[in-house]
Amino acid sequence: MFVKSVDASSYVKSGPKLFELLDNFVEEIGEKNVVQVVTDNGSNYVLAGKLLQAKREHLFWTPCAAHCLDLMLEDIEKIERVTKSIQRGIKLVGFIYNHTLALNTMRKYTSKTELVMGPLVRVLRLVDNEKRPAMEYIYEAMDRAKEAIQKSFNGNEDKYKDIFAIIDRRWDCQLHHPLHAAGHYLNPECFYANPQIDNYAELISGLYKCIDKLSVNDEEVDKIHGQLEKYRRAKGLFGMNAAVRQRNKSAPTLWWKSYGAQVPELRNIAVRVLGLTCSASRCECNWSTFEHIHSKKRSRLEHQRLQDLVFIKYNQGLKERFESRDLIDPIVLNDIDESNEWLVGEVDEGAENEFVFDDDNLTWGEVANVTGANEPITFTRQHTRFRKEAASIPSSSRGIRVEEGDNKEIEDEEEEQIYKLNTSEESEGGEEDLEEMFNDDSD
Repeated sequence: MFVKSVDASSYVKSGPKLFELLDNFVEEIGEKNVVQVVTDNGSNYVLAGKLLQAKREHLFWTPCAAHCLDLMLEDIEKIERVTKSIQRGIKLVGFIYNHTLALNTMRKYTSKTELVMGPLVRVLRLVDNEKRPAMEYIYEAMDRAKEAIQKSFNGNEDKYKDIFAIIDRRWDCQLHHPLHAAGHYLNPECFYANPQIDNYAELISGLYKCIDKLSVNDEEVDKIHGQLEKYRRAKGLFGMNAAVRQRNKSAPTLWWKSYGAQVPELRNIAVRVLGLTCSASRCECNWSTFEHIHSKKRSRLEHQRLQDLVFIKYNQGLKERFESRDLIDPIVLNDIDESNEWLVGEVDEGAENEFVFDDDNLTWGEVANVTGANEPITFTRQHTRFRKEAASIPSSSRGIRVEEGDNKEIEDEEEEQIYKLNTSEESEGGEEDLEEMFNDDSD
């Protein structure tokens, strides 16, 4: 949920300043209501997070899991053999997705399985969705991703050891966190499926750290440790047939609310941990909302007015997505880039000169030219817009070449004229018109 924003245009975004802003916000919300603060992995945010944890003993700072996974994938891409495979894959996928016959044939024989969906990409998609919190699944998801990578190389360690080194380095220094460990341990689906789970020291350590930090006092800590035994041995309500059946059917938070009445303190910890998100990427959606409202033609809005409009717009969309969460796909269509290299099939020029086979002089560029992979995509909105613009130009003017920079200058001049016209109106009337337009958009 979007609560508020801060006009930081006059601030130097240093670690201490970010800490001050975050600390003030925690104070406003109430420390007892905050379990974790999630930011990206910039050095200034890392410092701010550590300072916040030092002052606020009962909350965690965690780096954004989506950002960590993105950095992990970028590091893997830098491996030479992986880079070549990606470049070839871009050509292949671009050709298939841009030719209807090839795409339909592929979907027919693959049961409509999409091509671009590797193990780590699946984990990224998991932590970046809005359907349900991913805190209880990220630990297991990372383990399964590594198993899938290992299996894809038929257990040949020489082929995947560099990839595992990158994953482990990012996991150990950024992603591995007590909250992730506690979420895995308190997830009944994962816990009861692994009889040896109590032998993993890092899981137990993470769980105990969360209990210590989220408990009110030592007395509550001791009580929770005693209640853990019922959970481990599936005693009381945890051992009911319904509770056993619902371990892998019900959401973990709902499972604890339904069957944790006999261990209220442990249940409260479990619900607070399992209901957390792992990613801050959803907050970045606010940026596009701000940009939509605060354009060059509407740059006179005061910060408070702008914040109120974003509050309504974003939270209204959040409510709609929540109500239809079982009907939508977690991929946000607005975030799809039409020029995405995997869809367009375009790679760096150097890749086209690489040989398809080591013992032949056939290059990937020659293959692309023969198969038509280099043909332009004819059904994107961008290409359609260009065709419409070209059709609207008088025939006598079509021979005149207009540079992109000239078009940009013309657009800027038009927007400047509109801006000057708007500034001549009264401020209150302009804001009322904006509200009316905004309400129309939301309808």
